Amino acid sequence: MVRVLFPFAAVIFFVTAVLETLEAQIVFQAGPSGKVEFATGSGLTVAFPDGTRWGDAAETGFLLRTKTGVIPSVSVRQPSTDRLEVGFNDGSVAVFRTKTGRGFVLFQLERFVPGTPNLEIVEFEMGRIPLPSGSRVDGTLGRATDGKHFVALSTASLQVRPQQYHSGAAAQNRAGCSHAFTQAEGRTPKIRAAKFSASCTEPGGGWSYRGIRFDKQKDLTGLQTIRAVVHGDGLGESLKIQPIDDAGAARDTYIPINFTGWKECSVAESPHDKITHPDRITGLNLYYNGLPASKTVECRIERIEAVCLRNGAEEIVLLEDFQDPHSLWWSRSVNVLRAEAAARYGLDGSAFGILLGDADRFLDIMPDFEVAAGLPSPRFDGVWNKLSPDVRRSYFFLTNFSVSEFDDALAIAKRGGFDRILILQNSWTRSPGHYEVNMKSFPGGLPQLVDTVKRFKDAGFKTGFHFLAASIDPPDSYLTPVPEERLVYGVKTKLSEAISSDATFLPTVESPVAFPKEDGGYMGNGCVLRIGDELIAYKNLKLEKPFGFEGCRRGHLGTKAAEHSKDANVRHLTRSYGYHRIDLDTSLLPEVAAHFAKVADACDIDMMYFDGSEWLQGEHWYYNAKLQKAFYDAVKNKNMLMQGSSYSPYSWHQLARSASADGHGDLKGYLDQRSPGFAWMAGSAMPLDIGWYYAYDVNSTIDMYEYILLATLAYDSSMSLQVSVDAAHKHPFTGELLDKIRQFEQLRLSGRITSELREKIKIDPKLGGKTPEEIAANWSQLRKEYRLRGEPGKEYLQRVVYTPWQKITNPEEAAWEIEVPEILGPVRIGLNVHLLPDAKEKTLTDPFLEIDGKRIALKATLSAGQYVFQWPGEATRLYGLPLKDVLLLPEAADEFTELTPGKYRVRFGAAEQLPCRVRMTLQPAERIDILQTP
Repeated sequence: MVRVLFPFAAVIFFVTAVLETLEAQIVFQAGPSGKVEFATGSGLTVAFPDGTRWGDAAETGFLLRTKTGVIPSVSVRQPSTDRLEVGFNDGSVAVFRTKTGRGFVLFQLERFVPGTPNLEIVEFEMGRIPLPSGSRVDGTLGRATDGKHFVALSTASLQVRPQQYHSGAAAQNRAGCSHAFTQAEGRTPKIRAAKFSASCTEPGGGWSYRGIRFDKQKDLTGLQTIRAVVHGDGLGESLKIQPIDDAGAARDTYIPINFTGWKECSVAESPHDKITHPDRITGLNLYYNGLPASKTVECRIERIEAVCLRNGAEEIVLLEDFQDPHSLWWSRSVNVLRAEAAARYGLDGSAFGILLGDADRFLDIMPDFEVAAGLPSPRFDGVWNKLSPDVRRSYFFLTNFSVSEFDDALAIAKRGGFDRILILQNSWTRSPGHYEVNMKSFPGGLPQLVDTVKRFKDAGFKTGFHFLAASIDPPDSYLTPVPEERLVYGVKTKLSEAISSDATFLPTVESPVAFPKEDGGYMGNGCVLRIGDELIAYKNLKLEKPFGFEGCRRGHLGTKAAEHSKDANVRHLTRSYGYHRIDLDTSLLPEVAAHFAKVADACDIDMMYFDGSEWLQGEHWYYNAKLQKAFYDAVKNKNMLMQGSSYSPYSWHQLARSASADGHGDLKGYLDQRSPGFAWMAGSAMPLDIGWYYAYDVNSTIDMYEYILLATLAYDSSMSLQVSVDAAHKHPFTGELLDKIRQFEQLRLSGRITSELREKIKIDPKLGGKTPEEIAANWSQLRKEYRLRGEPGKEYLQRVVYTPWQKITNPEEAAWEIEVPEILGPVRIGLNVHLLPDAKEKTLTDPFLEIDGKRIALKATLSAGQYVFQWPGEATRLYGLPLKDVLLLPEAADEFTELTPGKYRVRFGAAEQLPCRVRMTLQPAERIDILQTP
């Protein structure tokens, strides 16, 4: 909670606002895009040139949320041509400095005068606009559209974010589901309850949702159990009760409706509990999950309570009793868009903009708004970043790089046709924090790193640095030998006894139950403690007397083991993605950013990649922006390409594009799993980078990468090949892969990929969100794969189906069944063989595949680790060390060319049976033609 201080520092804009007072209205003319109008009671409407109006003059346009309730605005007036004054019903006054432009109106809080002493604001809701039914909203941008018009409430300061909520009850259903939520009789006629009924016409597993936002926050500190009085129908659906905090984080409680009649249900377990502010609970959601198909289910809910343990005693907090006939639960849902300033981060300088216009003009209006608001607005050669051709270009992510590998790295970049080279953090710097140059990679230090970047740039490649911006890693002196105080520390306790410098058990005054139970690896919080200036890694928690930490490793990370006295503070040093973190609320953030900028400015880099900027110390929407802005502010070049693994409403303005993730293992499954995020990024107008895909694993075959490259066509996206020079030399498919990357890139940028073609080759939505293992087991038949064939300018996409790899270590495994599905029609057959490294010095000669006594016979000899790929009508290809590139062999001797739909018994053979894996390729008649070059 932040207490309001005033007056705030004024932020001066030299502007000319077009304002006029017309019949009790204040009107802002946003050029030809339309008008923003305020009624005298503060209600806000937006008027478009064609007469369409959004909003409601009878609604309140501004709202103060306090811990004790809400305070609506009651008036607006125009004290001068560039100011708007908002009055609230408690006497508070907010004055905004305003500026208009073509398609936008900017509002910046100049001062706030509270109407009552000690007013404590939680959130300041600004520019509240009720939206028309059916409009679509992107939460990151605060943009709503009906397909013809758009309105956006954009942030213009760190502590402001666009939000949407329902002024009545929020309601939603999965496709094929519907629900009703009405007041009904409870256990007695005098007690009321909520009747939640739902139906699902789709296969089982449907859901329906209802939720409200509390007028007054609730405190659930010490929450132990959710208790509810429920009348069940015994049909097996699940009722989920979900309180949410002011950061949007939720705790899920599931009640299986496997009973009939009234029952008091108490549930302590929560499979999903991400609430970080239990004292600031802002709303309650109710879900019906697992709806059975073709049935209507119904439960009644009489009362929902939270049982909290505080100061050793239970306290009951009523969440809802459904007794009020005028409750929001029964009201019509109206979606409200607003800009929300979080007082906990300070209201001083809060700013937002209302953007409006034709739906297709959003990206034309936004760059001008960014400049007017003083937001980051990078431009490449004068073109706004998100509209620049640069964001569509793929890049080479160079890892484990040293200056001695320069020529080889440059050759890889040239052959792949990449636009830029991104250098991995541990290649260019010794450690994040002070960002000293890695002397192992660059013995000549910063001058040699500067020279290397210049050589890449002189060869035609833009060059950038990857880094984990929030991290502090050893051996940086912020962490060792004396740890910095300005790191992120978590829970703490005290020593119950003094300990020696070699003690491996640390006794504590209380059970350390709140500390991590295990290290957790990459995704864990770590088991590192700080006592005095010493870091200590523990192995186990001792949760029963004597309490403490067991298996301690003293002097962790090069700190000095020392004696510690009784009652010494024991603090958990938190971790994220394997590293420790800067406390972003301290002076360490700009200090570290300045260290980075010293190197970045000296090298005059063209790209910054903010990795690991999801898992920070608090609310992502705020801290992600605060982190990335600090580095943006520190570097001289504000117009470099900035990219990150995540973004927020503010950092959206800074980043040119965002990536889906870094692909490894089953690359196809990895891409499928993350594909739903592509539509989400498109919805927030963020250019997509398909992401990094590793080329370290020699078991990743060329078709995996071709599947990724096909996705770059489907989503008009860049991609990145992540590999070291050493790994590239060892990977069997590197040469062909680089050629394909260049080929697909040139085709994608040619303008010959139509929107109709993209829709045909997009990833099936049913594959999204499923793990690679789930897809391989049950869903791979939905995957549509193609090979790019044909001469440059006359390419086409040839459909292909890859059967699963069959591992063969003995004769019994050399025969198996395949099925050619009816939907494919007749297919041509191909053969892929991989001699596993287990073969060692042995070779595999003249492999063949036999079906119904007929053969595909290859004239090839494979050494351990090598592959042979045969496609009908093409030269056979041999891949793998010691070859430097693909070797073309004679075409296979085929005794058959195609199979009709049906089941077949196949047998693999060779001159000698060795440990190998084999698969067939099925090539149906289906192909997709691409527009030819004129």
